[in-house]
Order: sequence, then structure tokens, then C-alpha cells
Amino acid sequence: MIRDLIIRSLIETDPETFDNSLNDDTPIFGTKGNLDSLGLVSFLVNLEQNIEDKYGIPITIADEKAMSLKNSPFRTINTLSEYLNGIINENE
Repeated sequence: MIRDLIIRSLIETDPETFDNSLNDDTPIFGTKGNLDSLGLVSFLVNLEQNIEDKYGIPITIADEKAMSLKNSPFRTINTLSEYLNGIINENE
């Protein structure tokens, strides 16, 4: 499940900020987010690797499509999960 990979990647990236009490509404990036821009890049690299390990799909999450969306997919665990499920379904 992609949500579990997001949570695992957040904890691996910043264990001082994130723990196992994360939920779908946990902010990741943005005005209420817990990661700064460097933290977001580290998290996304980690998440991309975890997705490739789990699904065998090499993806780039922070691409032109993601950056051009009106509502950022990086706001919460839920928004990122929905975005990534769409990418993964396209690649299957």
C-alpha cells in the first residue's frame, strides 16, 4: 500500500519529526508542512527508491506534472497517496 510507503519514508527521512502516529491528514510540505524544501527533496528521493523496490517501477515524483497542479500533491499524506496511486496505475 502506497500510504504505508509514504509513512515509512517520512520516518526514515526525519525520525525526529515523524513517528508511527502519522495519519492521512499529517502535513508534509507547505504552510503547515513539517518538511522544508531540502527535507522534501530527501523524502522524495527516499520514497522513489522505496516505490521502485516494492513495485519495480522507477518514477520521478517531483516532475513538471506535479509542480503544475493547482493543489500541490505534497500537502498531506492523503494528497500524496492519491497522486502516487494515479502514477502507479498509469505505469501498470
